[in-house]
Amino acid sequence: PSTVAVIACTTTLDKVDEALISRFTKFTLKPLSRRDIKEIVDRICKQENISLNKEVKSVLISSADGIPRRVVVGLFKVKDVDDVDEARFLLEEVKLEEEGKVFDFFKLLLANKSWNVIRHHLANLLKSERPDKIRFSLLNLCTVRILSEFQKDVNERKRLCKLAEDLAKIYSGNDILVKSGLVTAVCEFVGSKQNG
Repeated sequence: PSTVAVIACTTTLDKVDEALISRFTKFTLKPLSRRDIKEIVDRICKQENISLNKEVKSVLISSADGIPRRVVVGLFKVKDVDDVDEARFLLEEVKLEEEGKVFDFFKLLLANKSWNVIRHHLANLLKSERPDKIRFSLLNLCTVRILSEFQKDVNERKRLCKLAEDLAKIYSGNDILVKSGLVTAVCEFVGSKQNG
């Protein structure tokens, strides 16, 4: 009916059916300015009675990259943090959590689940995400985890370095080759814990 308006938002327009897209008017939103993000932080802090360390507030505003959702989620992660490095780490986690299903899969890898559990989740992930996206997201997650000063497990760090190295070697451009390399790299990562 002419009285009904449908509003849809997505960051992955390429996954929406082309026939559906052709019926919509598209609006591209740009990231907010640093000043606008600061206003959001100040307003929420006032409403929620949050007192942020000045340096942490600056890191929060910078890490938001103009994305309001990221600043809101990040604010509640760092509201009780005074250490700037810890705030950076927590805010990087906010960005990583946006990886969604890949982030959940990465947590399974770190939890040292069996190959059968990992295989099942990887197979489902490959049904919904392109192999290259999974590969790049896992590389990013490995890198952040390796570089974190809060990561103290030397054996885990070595395994993550090997996984990142294997993921980086995978040839991009052919989904079948990327998928094969991805499965092999993950299998070796799981096997390295069970054998070591």
